[in-house]
Amino acid sequence: MSTSLSSRVSSGGIQKRSSGGGRARVDRDGDLDMDAAGGARGGAGGGRGGRGSRRGGRSVNINDAPRGPAADRDRAGSGSGSGAGRGGRGSRNPVGTRNRGGPGASGSRRGGQQSRTGPLMGVRVEGWKQSKGSAEECVRFLERKTNMRFRKTQKQGEFLIIYVPASDLQSVLDWDKAKFAGVNIKITADVMNDMFNTAMEDATPQSSSTVETIKILEEVLRNRYNPEMKLLDLSKLAEDPLLQQNGFFQLNSTTSKMFPALMAVAEKKFDSPQQKRDLVHSVSLAHNALKLISPVTTLSITFPDLKNLSMEGNDIEDLKSLDGWRTRFRHLQQLIFTGNPVASLPNYREEMIRRYPKLVMLDNIAVERPADGSDESLPMPVKENLMFDEHGIVMPFLSDFYTQIDNNKDGILAKFYTADSQFSISVNTSAPRVQEIADVAQHWPAYLPKSRNLRRITKASAVEDRIYKGPDQIRECWTGLPATQHVLNNVAAWCFDAFPTEISPGVLGMLVTAHGEFDELNPGAGEPVKRSFDRTFLLWIDGSGAVKVVNDMMTVRAYGGAEAWKVVPDAPPAVVPVAAAAAIQPPVQAVPIAQPVSTAQPVSTAQPVPSAPTEDEKRQKCQMLAEKTGLTLEYAEMCLADTNWDLANGWNAYMWAKENGKLGPEAFTTA
Repeated sequence: MSTSLSSRVSSGGIQKRSSGGGRARVDRDGDLDMDAAGGARGGAGGGRGGRGSRRGGRSVNINDAPRGPAADRDRAGSGSGSGAGRGGRGSRNPVGTRNRGGPGASGSRRGGQQSRTGPLMGVRVEGWKQSKGSAEECVRFLERKTNMRFRKTQKQGEFLIIYVPASDLQSVLDWDKAKFAGVNIKITADVMNDMFNTAMEDATPQSSSTVETIKILEEVLRNRYNPEMKLLDLSKLAEDPLLQQNGFFQLNSTTSKMFPALMAVAEKKFDSPQQKRDLVHSVSLAHNALKLISPVTTLSITFPDLKNLSMEGNDIEDLKSLDGWRTRFRHLQQLIFTGNPVASLPNYREEMIRRYPKLVMLDNIAVERPADGSDESLPMPVKENLMFDEHGIVMPFLSDFYTQIDNNKDGILAKFYTADSQFSISVNTSAPRVQEIADVAQHWPAYLPKSRNLRRITKASAVEDRIYKGPDQIRECWTGLPATQHVLNNVAAWCFDAFPTEISPGVLGMLVTAHGEFDELNPGAGEPVKRSFDRTFLLWIDGSGAVKVVNDMMTVRAYGGAEAWKVVPDAPPAVVPVAAAAAIQPPVQAVPIAQPVSTAQPVSTAQPVPSAPTEDEKRQKCQMLAEKTGLTLEYAEMCLADTNWDLANGWNAYMWAKENGKLGPEAFTTA
């Protein structure tokens, strides 16, 4: 039976309307029961069955939690009786056989599904209302992303509240800032309050009260905390006399909920995250018969900055069982899994070291690091620009291009583009952005019809049509894009790389990448919008010695700042290996790069790296720099001599001197 979603709200809950006429199943708060099929009924009678039958109907896998000596008893209440509450189909007794729930069981789908471990906790979703989608579509979107099915949701004004088990909380929080229907949604959880409000009731034994439960768990934490070692010892919880005496292991339901409740109480004992970091360095969960970490996942929420963790003597068999902590505990220095089957897997040690990059001890064995102390993990330190431009054509081209592209596109096209030149533009809507605009919606209406983002378009015709060839097509494309103003006076906002490459067999060119920012000008639409861009040029020299563009590929994205290419202090500069440089270096000549025509002669790849330039070559470089900058030959020679006669670095020296007021009128030739 097909279903259609409506935006009707009852008591704050999102409802689902069936096209077949059946009412959506809603809980007592008016919230949508995501587990219920339309029209499903519990049984003919409708008897409530009492507290014992309601709790007895839940299905919990005892292997998902620390087990106590009483955990093998049958649960109180069988869920029998006509239509008994959350009654019984699918509940299991501890030895794995299926209990019968009585006449009311067959109609209750809810009773037949196994409960996820932990109490339900509220996750708040913001920003969906500014999107083009509905609350229902946002719920489905997050269900797809998390591979979960939410049992309860609410709309509260601007917010969408989704209730998930504590063990699944991090899986939902991982999708914070995900893009939904054109906007980035914000996902948060009030962990402390939610854990307290929901965990206590679920963890409280039938013969006790929530207040008593809090007092008992507080005493357990006091007894198990060692202030000298800053250790919280939660090993062998099933043998704890206080927990045993108060019935925490009499029912599977309280057994599985006990640890999240313990973490909720622990959370309340600290005034700040820093206090937690100062007072608890180590936690032991040894010998708790854990086959999965799902019952104890909340440890990573309560104590995310642990330095030492022991899981010794549990029953964890594979690495997948540990995925709930895959991105957690980023400051972990010592980890122990001895006595678990997982520790004997061939790739176990390498995977643990990879997941936790600050580990120094794994299973009481020192983690080997490179002898020089360097960190081989990614990302690698940012290095200086790679500018392998022996003949000095790149920086003059970039200077001409970016000083004219905003106001003289026709001049740029006439000077650098031929009938064979190609241009394409791609919009990257998923790129990282600066924090200031993390929640600001980005709009791309002028770009998307031209965007050649191959992750988004797959039709062959669209892929082909969005390549613009020759000055006329490129001009038409550029004219349809918003007006721009590139920021030229901030050197730190730019990053350039260039190195020789082979355009076709025996024909060399230059591959140039430029990263920077521009202001998108929207007359009549308020303040300019700052964008970031990445642009890749493939250049060659024609028969007359002029630089021409073979290919021009541009990516535009939300403003991401310049931190990505901020050089890490002491990072070694990027260099081209001597052998590789010798293989790609063209011979020194007036026209340094061969023309890409079919009659071009192959360029020898056996040239050595050129030595210091001759006097003739120095004069040539001085003339080129003087032409491009307007400097006198004397000042051009000073710039080049100070930079070891590298034309690109000479250009940089000129730009620095100009921007810092080091060049007087005498440095320039008169008109």
